[in-house]
Amino acid sequence: MIFLVTGGTGFLGSHLIRGLLASGHQVVLLKRKTSDVLRIEPLLSKLKAVFDIESGLDLPFTKGQIDGIIHCATDYGRKNSDPLQITQANLILPLSLLNLAVKNRVKVFINTDTLLDKRVNEYSYQKNNLRNG
Repeated sequence: MIFLVTGGTGFLGSHLIRGLLASGHQVVLLKRKTSDVLRIEPLLSKLKAVFDIESGLDLPFTKGQIDGIIHCATDYGRKNSDPLQITQANLILPLSLLNLAVKNRVKVFINTDTLLDKRVNEYSYQKNNLRNG
C-alpha cells in the first residue's frame, strides 16, 4: 500500500514511517516547509515522494494513487502559537485531508488524537473537536 503520512518528521510520525517502510509499504511524506527532517534523514531516499503542505494538499494525489492517509501532524501550541494556527493544524488540515481522501477514494484514513481532556488547552480542544465533530 501507498501511505500519505503527515507529521512524519516528528517523534510518532518518524517511527511510523520506519515501520511502514520495514513492512514493505511505500510512503509519501507531506510536511511543512519549515519541518526539520533530521530525524528521518536516512529514510528520505526510501520515500516515494516528499511534498510541502504549502505547495497544496492535493498535489500528492495528482502524482499517483494514495491508498491510505495517516495524519500525525499537529500543533501543540508551544512557543505561543496563535490559536488560529493550532486550529489549522489540528482541525482544518485533517478535515481537508479527509475531504481529499473521499474525493480520491482513499481506503484508509487514520487521525492521531490525544488523551487530554478538551479543557486542558487549545490543542486538546481542537483535537477533541475533530473526534467528536
